[in-house]
Amino acid sequence: MYCQWSQTRGEPNIMETHLAINCYKAPGDVKEKFLFLVKTRDAVVSNNKKRKVGGGNQQLITKYGEVDTIEPLKQSICDHAVTKFFICCGISFRIV
Repeated sequence: MYCQWSQTRGEPNIMETHLAINCYKAPGDVKEKFLFLVKTRDAVVSNNKKRKVGGGNQQLITKYGEVDTIEPLKQSICDHAVTKFFICCGISFRIV
């Protein structure tokens, strides 16, 4: 109604966000109304999310990390890849 913006599907959340933030031709009271709607909708969504209390059986991220040493085969593959990069791109070895 205020600008030429349109959407292909009926998603009121996107329209409300557009009117609140992106639509420069909308009157101030309309922008304020939709900004309040977007703000309260986001607050309700964040409050409804369930939070897990306690440790549970969550795995540590360090369990999935790699060791500090590199295997010789992996080192050789990396060396070949870096060498190929310098040769194919025409970069001087002095830059290293």
